[in-house]
Amino acid sequence: LAALEAELSSGCSLALAVVMDGEQLYVANLGRTRVLLLRGEEEPQPLTVEHSVRNADELTRLAHLGLDTSTLTEQALPVTRCLGAHPRRRRPDGPDPVSNEPELCGPLKMETGCRLVFLSDGLCAALDCSGISVQEADQLVGRLASQPGSAREALSQLLDHCQLPADWPHEVTLMVVSLCEEEAPPPPPVAPSDGRVDPYVDFTPLAHALEAVAR
Repeated sequence: LAALEAELSSGCSLALAVVMDGEQLYVANLGRTRVLLLRGEEEPQPLTVEHSVRNADELTRLAHLGLDTSTLTEQALPVTRCLGAHPRRRRPDGPDPVSNEPELCGPLKMETGCRLVFLSDGLCAALDCSGISVQEADQLVGRLASQPGSAREALSQLLDHCQLPADWPHEVTLMVVSLCEEEAPPPPPVAPSDGRVDPYVDFTPLAHALEAVAR
């Protein structure tokens, strides 16, 4: 039972993007995964919000459920929306405080050259722990993700700005997706991994296989 309880206690953040009819973008998120929209030289546009006790709207939602929000901390409640974490959602006397209902954004009209940038929960935490504000982080990520090269290179440069201990426990993931254009994947990096970033993975064959199945 203890092992089952531990398994059920785990949860995760999630971000999902869907392009409909080739030009309408919809984004949904739960937790602390962040998605940015890059349009040319414009400032990065956040498409998600953080679901935690830092979010005033989430505190209001929890207060309406009867919770004393003055006692809530990030240690006790790391996220206010997520997939899983069932024990945290159990509340016999009312609705579950940790919601599994995603927040939606869209539709947004896509244009040639648009890019989506996904930051994992762990990467957002790394930037936060390094004293980088959300606005500064968005601008930094937008600049690095817009440069020539792969997301792997952008992530490595991004980690250079973070001050993390050697035993940092969270995974860090950065994904850059080009929209409304045919863009060849960057070549595999010549230099070996610096130990912080996983080796390059080319998903092009998988994408082609899925397209073939869909047809």
